[in-house]
Amino acid sequence: MGDNLKDKSGSEILKNLISATGISEDLISPEVKSLAHRAGIDSEDLTIEDLRQILAEYVQEVLLSAKEQFDAKKSSELKSNNEFTPLFPLDVN
Repeated sequence: MGDNLKDKSGSEILKNLISATGISEDLISPEVKSLAHRAGIDSEDLTIEDLRQILAEYVQEVLLSAKEQFDAKKSSELKSNNEFTPLFPLDVN
């Protein structure tokens, strides 16, 4: 994918994305269309810049969600342990 997509339609950009990633069209097409819709963009009017923006936001959402899940799991593990082990123990001697 590159600058040669600047004048392509949204469906052509989506086809190129599917081809470039190797991700099944059944998985990626509805997801990208949903992301475009959430951003107020008709998927047929999608530009390469729109795609870059919505995918950047999507990656941020995925990473934030993963971090929240990780933090919740760690918090749950600490509570169930009844013992807190600090990452950097202080030497009080």
